[in-house]
Amino acid sequence: QVLGEGSLSAMLPTELQMTNYRELAVAFATEVGPKLPILQQMLIDEDLLTMRGGFVGSTAMTDDDIDFTIAGARRAWTRFKEQVG
Repeated sequence: QVLGEGSLSAMLPTELQMTNYRELAVAFATEVGPKLPILQQMLIDEDLLTMRGGFVGSTAMTDDDIDFTIAGARRAWTRFKEQVG
């Protein structure tokens, strides 16, 4: 699930629909928390900087930076789905 608008977003390994911080806290305590370090390492393996396990994009990026980021995130998420589900 991708949350956020504009240049800042977070990718979380969950299908839970979250609309507030209370729901986010429950998701982290149950489903997201155990999976997030795995996803974070996979993003780091793709040379993508992560913050608090989520993924942050910046508006100060070239087209090549954006292409690199999308390709790396796609590879990381593919591996994550294959290994974790």
